[in-house]
Amino acid sequence: MAHNDSFDEPRFEALYRKLYPDLLRCAEIALRTGGSWYVSVAGRAEEVVQELFAFAWEHQADLWSSASPTGWLYRVLRYKVLELLKEDRFWRKHLIRAAGEMPASPEDDFQQRAEITSILTPEEYEILRKLYLEKYTYDELAREMGLKKSALAMRVKRSKERFVKQWNRH
Repeated sequence: MAHNDSFDEPRFEALYRKLYPDLLRCAEIALRTGGSWYVSVAGRAEEVVQELFAFAWEHQADLWSSASPTGWLYRVLRYKVLELLKEDRFWRKHLIRAAGEMPASPEDDFQQRAEITSILTPEEYEILRKLYLEKYTYDELAREMGLKKSALAMRVKRSKERFVKQWNRH
């Protein structure tokens, strides 16, 4: 990769250290007021702020060329929170249907439940069910499963990506 003058690691780290706590609080408030009552708000807020900074790292040219890098981060955070809430609604709906608690319609309830559980392994389904329906935090579930939080996050990400890919084929 060619060197890019907009990549300023010390400046980025300073911004991260300065704004992380405030962005985290903002994300927690936004998730609570946005209807994220069914998942661990603190864990999801941490996830969305980490994702925000990963995005900011990849888009430093935009960040640093902005009149207000702080304002840029808050605008992107708002987008990331809305994206996360939409994703949470998707997973909650599909996991509830798979559990048979909310039929899509009488005609396709059985077929849809079978499709959901055929895409996810029993372990994947259980992980997602605990995160989205039982309000486990990533820390709690990783501890219960004897995994590092990062390993659990990677499993969740891969399971969700595979599910969405298969689901969109239907």
